[in-house]
Amino acid sequence: MSDGPHTSLNMHRSWKKLAEYADNKAHSIDDVARAFIPALAQTCDTEAPPSFMKALVQVFSRPQEDLFRNQKAHEIAALRRDAAGYPLANAIIDAAERRAAKGEHGSTALLGAVTDGLIIRAASANRSVEEHYYRESTAPRSVHVRDRLQGALAKAALSSFAAHRLNMDGASKPSRISKQSGLDDGVSLE
Repeated sequence: MSDGPHTSLNMHRSWKKLAEYADNKAHSIDDVARAFIPALAQTCDTEAPPSFMKALVQVFSRPQEDLFRNQKAHEIAALRRDAAGYPLANAIIDAAERRAAKGEHGSTALLGAVTDGLIIRAASANRSVEEHYYRESTAPRSVHVRDRLQGALAKAALSSFAAHRLNMDGASKPSRISKQSGLDDGVSLE
């Protein structure tokens, strides 16, 4: 007997763990939301390296931003050359361009752009998981997984994770998913 469709999912093990949590009704939506952070952390490591984040921070931290709005748009677009083949980095660039076009600037716009990029990338991964479950399992099960992933994504602490990735002050390191090991640990009775 198989452990479930998540085992054959062609994604990193952190995304498989997220799919497993979403599939299992014993895990609350909060558990699934917490599982997004390790999955996105692994994705950031491979698809938005620190050098990319550093260059993005430099674009948004320039003084007198209102005077050089067109220059900022060109600098953001220039980041795309180094982001070829990295879906997360491209999603962040798209979000940064939208925010810059609206006249947003500074750390608030930067944090918002990275958060928006994480949401876009997570939604894309959610669609991949749903499609895999649809092919490897039943339609009702894939709908169940999709609904739980969407609900968890809405509750995930993506802005604090984005702040951590940007090395903004006050950001705590995201925690790993903790295993329940005691007799009193278990399914919450909410």
